Amino acid sequence: MMILFVIFTAISFALIPFAWIIGIFDKLNVTNTNYTIMDKIANYMFIPFGPLILVLDVFSDLIYFWKNNFRTDLKQNIIVKDDSELIHESLRDMESHISKMGTNKIKSLNTGYLIKHFRSKL
Repeated sequence: MMILFVIFTAISFALIPFAWIIGIFDKLNVTNTNYTIMDKIANYMFIPFGPLILVLDVFSDLIYFWKNNFRTDLKQNIIVKDDSELIHESLRDMESHISKMGTNKIKSLNTGYLIKHFRSKL
């Protein structure tokens, strides 16, 4: 696991210059639209302070990566499998009930009625 952490760290720091350049272009494109002067100033502040922001972001990612990948107190997820109570007879009953509604040309029905009816059958 330590090898993955070193690889993650190296790639994260190697990508900082590319992220900074892409961020500059993104911030300059935003300033061409109808933003307030404070928004434009905040975008221009990314040019000198962008590398510092990105390095701090990488450190926060490293802390999160370290805490969550080297934990020993993890509980195993156990999914309990429930046996189905649905049988062919109940499916046929639902199908016949729905077809009766179709032949009677019922276009709308209260879902509460359906739930109670099918729950009592199952």
